[in-house]
Amino acid sequence: MYSRQKMINRARHIIVLILALYAGIAVAQDQRIAQRHFELGERAYLDGRYEEALGEYNRGLAMDPGNYEQYPARAHVKEQLQDWQGAVTDYNIYLDLFPHNGEVRFNRALARYKIEQYALAAEDLRQLLKTPASGETQFIFYRQSLEGGGTDRIITAQGGIRDYLFNYLGLAESKLGNYDVAMACFDSAIQLNPREPDYYVHRALTRQEAGDNAGARADYEQALRLNPNHSLAYYNLSTLVRAIGGEESEKMLDEAIANNPSLPYAWMERGYYRLERGDYRGALHDYNKAVQLAPREADAWLNRGLAKEKLKDFTGAYEDFTRAISLIPQFEKAWLCRANVLTKMNRLEEAVEDYSVAILYDPEYGIAWLNRAIVNHRLGRTDAACADVEKAKLLGVEAAGKLRVAVCR
Repeated sequence: MYSRQKMINRARHIIVLILALYAGIAVAQDQRIAQRHFELGERAYLDGRYEEALGEYNRGLAMDPGNYEQYPARAHVKEQLQDWQGAVTDYNIYLDLFPHNGEVRFNRALARYKIEQYALAAEDLRQLLKTPASGETQFIFYRQSLEGGGTDRIITAQGGIRDYLFNYLGLAESKLGNYDVAMACFDSAIQLNPREPDYYVHRALTRQEAGDNAGARADYEQALRLNPNHSLAYYNLSTLVRAIGGEESEKMLDEAIANNPSLPYAWMERGYYRLERGDYRGALHDYNKAVQLAPREADAWLNRGLAKEKLKDFTGAYEDFTRAISLIPQFEKAWLCRANVLTKMNRLEEAVEDYSVAILYDPEYGIAWLNRAIVNHRLGRTDAACADVEKAKLLGVEAAGKLRVAVCR
């Protein structure tokens, strides 16, 4: 009996070993297949086929989820696809197990900044400034110029980038409204690298937010001394000068456009400058370029419509206001402007409808109430016109008082 039980136990042991062997073989086979997916994903990534690369990484990690080195690689692919939240998730998985890898923490800080997690980005950046980066460099970060002009610096978490960390920390703190802390960070960045014009531009923007226009202007001018072709510095300086009443604004915008004609906001700003000063053809020229470069900017379409309206091109203005509305359906000013053009085209019923939509989105829009009163009056709707003009008067529209005398008899 004893001998038989011993044989049974031995047989069971052999079966367990065989099952374990087969399991090990299956796991090893899965890992080999997963590794092949990772290699294909890396190749697709290097070739710029990011969707394909993501699919390969997904398949590889589904088969071998314990291969933690692949999570940062997949995160990098997600960044190329603008899936910043997905990238942060992958970085989180990796850093939960390897919290001292400065390379991955650096990338997570940048991804968090992209999705407006400014406090968490600042937390990562402070940790990097306190702790020397460790781990083998596997990723490089191609820093993009603020002007969108391509790569202007290649950095890694192991490189000498304390100035860059202070700069990004300053940006995060500025977004959080901590302007004094932000400026101290930019001061540190500038002290470490006083030849980088972007740092002066960032400090200038923070100074503007804090109400220090004189300090902001000095920083923009210093950025331009370092890089006379820095079109974003030209653009920001010109808008600042215009805001505080300087007369050299248009000249600065001319220089910004000459230095970087692909910067849409410089065209928009000069177009607005010209629109305000009655140079409608000049404004139209600039807004033509702006909508070509930034076709999803509703303000550019709106202001081009205003220039066309001034030039008596009512059909063109109507089309531009309609485009602005399609981009931002709740854009009450676009509804008002289109209603004004419809009135000039004698399409009064449609004008009333557009004024009504503008009022729907902004019930305190006094000029919309006043203009609808005028159109209702022209349509012979005395009661409706009187009600509208009374509302406009209540909202403080100066012209409502005189109109009320003519409408509410």
